Amino acid sequence: MDSPLRFPDNRETMYHFLDEILVICPHCRKCARNHRLEPDNHNLFAPRRLVCTHCGLTKTWAELSIASLWRNDPPLDNYFQVPLWLSIPCANNILWAYDQRHLEVIESFVTATLRERTHDPKYGWANTSLVSSLPKWIGLAKNRASILKAIAHLKTRLTTCGNGTSRIRPTRACSTTASRARSLLF
Repeated sequence: MDSPLRFPDNRETMYHFLDEILVICPHCRKCARNHRLEPDNHNLFAPRRLVCTHCGLTKTWAELSIASLWRNDPPLDNYFQVPLWLSIPCANNILWAYDQRHLEVIESFVTATLRERTHDPKYGWANTSLVSSLPKWIGLAKNRASILKAIAHLKTRLTTCGNGTSRIRPTRACSTTASRARSLLF
């Protein structure tokens, strides 16, 4: 009998994935990057810059509040309120990730047949980690195949993010009930 594919929750929170956020450029609709101006400043409110290497768009953000827009449909960047590059309709929902590392964590979680959480000596069984706060539909075995198909499609978007050849366009990588979800993304 094969041993189960394990996923240990390392207790990283959503905030650990904010170093760089891939977004759709509001000007040319190609992949742009939202990053901290000071890479070592991990403060949630550290100044940020949105840069599109395709059209030259540059915007700076330096505020004292952000919006939790990842719950929007389509999910938006919390700082510049632009759609996320890695977002796709999937299993009657929207699958999204901030960047490649975030997408890889989701893929590892979905692929695993045994998901392990450990007791934190300081905080106990707190539900603050990224994977403990993932929507239930992402963890359901019945959605595994469609989620992995959507992740594969998002990985192809990653390969074109930076060389100037990709624009957001409709896809049929994953089943969806509403064309509304597609129209919001594209």
